[in-house]
Amino acid sequence: MKMIPGVVIFVVFVSALVVSPQITRADIVPAKPGTELFKQFRPVYHFLGRDNWINDPCGPYYDEETDLYHLFYQYNPNSTVWGNATWGHAVSKDQVTWEDYPNALRPFEDKWDYLGVFSGSAMGNAIGGKRTVFYTGVTALPIHWTKKYLFGEHVVYATTEDNGKTWQKGSEPLIELPPEGLNVTGWRDPNVFHSKALDTHFGYVASNGSNYLLVAGGIHDVGPRIFLYHAEDYVNWEYKGYLFSQEKNTTFSPYSANWGFNFETTVYREIEDEDGEVHNLMLFAAEGDPNRYPMWATGSFSGGGCGVEVDPEAGLFTPLMVGVSDRSDWYANIIYSDRENRNVLLGWITEGNNFTTGQPQGWDGILSVPREVGITIVRDIYDVDVHLVGKGDWIVSNSKDVSCGDGTTKQSKTIKTLGVKPLSDLQLLRNENALEQVASVSVNGSSQVLNSTGASFELIAEVSDFERGSK
Repeated sequence: MKMIPGVVIFVVFVSALVVSPQITRADIVPAKPGTELFKQFRPVYHFLGRDNWINDPCGPYYDEETDLYHLFYQYNPNSTVWGNATWGHAVSKDQVTWEDYPNALRPFEDKWDYLGVFSGSAMGNAIGGKRTVFYTGVTALPIHWTKKYLFGEHVVYATTEDNGKTWQKGSEPLIELPPEGLNVTGWRDPNVFHSKALDTHFGYVASNGSNYLLVAGGIHDVGPRIFLYHAEDYVNWEYKGYLFSQEKNTTFSPYSANWGFNFETTVYREIEDEDGEVHNLMLFAAEGDPNRYPMWATGSFSGGGCGVEVDPEAGLFTPLMVGVSDRSDWYANIIYSDRENRNVLLGWITEGNNFTTGQPQGWDGILSVPREVGITIVRDIYDVDVHLVGKGDWIVSNSKDVSCGDGTTKQSKTIKTLGVKPLSDLQLLRNENALEQVASVSVNGSSQVLNSTGASFELIAEVSDFERGSK
């Protein structure tokens, strides 16, 4: 029932790309922009910084007034290693071709972020009715889940009055420190959002102003945590307890990776599937030892209503299915809505070195290609080997017995899981020199060499002609 006789592969080779971003000089020994070494390994499909080190994507958003996408990212303007955390800034009309803007937020300028402008999120019509970015201002280093916490992370903000061209920082933090009495491993990367599910849980009325903020972190020797806050005005935040709480270094299922010891870059979304069911989706980065994972989970909220007592240590969110966003060198998930209201997923792709080794090529790190994310429904699965039981990165939404022609009965199941696919807009990168080749190969070990000299390619694979059974 698992036989897959054939795979059809469609390949498009691309030999050119859009105009490169503006270049600035690197102040270190590695190759300078424009040199052959600098250009040699720079990808053509992925977002790249001007030069030097980049990591987490931060606060992407679509501005309806200017019809532009804004993307921020962690950037070191001085070196190809991590440090001097700055928000680099780029804009795009199509989510594919990007133009550099001046750096949006810099350290060393203000009391509350003079050692680093760490990751965060964006919200329209927020503080003072302006577009606002919420981020972590850093005043003490080093910060790592294995070290003693120095209380140097603060939730701060900046607003814009010129459609994102420039940003003005607030004079004081919105939330200065983690909740009292907690021995935290970290407390950073604020994500601001609205939630019908949480409004229902707490009994809030959205029309009166109801806004939520997540901060990712953990508790030493206990486990990772996501801290939840609520405010009516985006300014006066009330701590509501843990949204999500897990035991250190454990896992949800064999398919779900390890919770680790500390969470980072948490994002919350409510996504409706084609059946009309709304799923509470969280994405987060789990720091473990030795591995770390970009993870996702959908789930429900325990209890509900004003005055309902819940266990403050347990966390409100109960996961129903948990998975890994990507098992490559991907990290630091973030989601934004585009002009078509698609949920677009981005991540940071690391180089194969550590954070302290300078790159001879003069740059380090790229961002993933944009991916559309949603809840995928797979119907008519005959689970003959009984794999779809217990916990996993799916939920079984329906089961029914089906009579077969031989007089036997099989169980047909419908599952739901997180679906991810490259954003269709990436086809804009194809040009008149693109070469299309189609090949059909079997998965039993055969191969075919395609006649192409292109340096870049798209691979579209379709599994076909398999016997009905486990998909």
